[in-house]
Amino acid sequence: MSEKNVVTWTAVISGLAQGQFYEDSLKLFGKMHGGPVAPNSLIYVSSLTACSGLQAIREGRQIHGLEDF
Repeated sequence: MSEKNVVTWTAVISGLAQGQFYEDSLKLFGKMHGGPVAPNSLIYVSSLTACSGLQAIREGRQIHGLEDF
C-alpha cells in the first residue's frame, strides 16, 4: 500500500476476514495496531470475525479489551 490510512487498513483487513483468510487478517491487524493509524469499529469487527473463524478465544478477548465502549 502506498498510502496507509484507516480506509486502506479497513478494506484489507475486512476483505481478508470475509475471504476467510483469518490468520492473515489478524496478522495485519497486529501490524496496524502498533502503528500510527487508530483502528475504527469496522476493523475491530473484522478482527473479531477472524478470531471467531479461528476459534481463537484468547485473541478475541484481547482485541475486545482494546476498545472502550
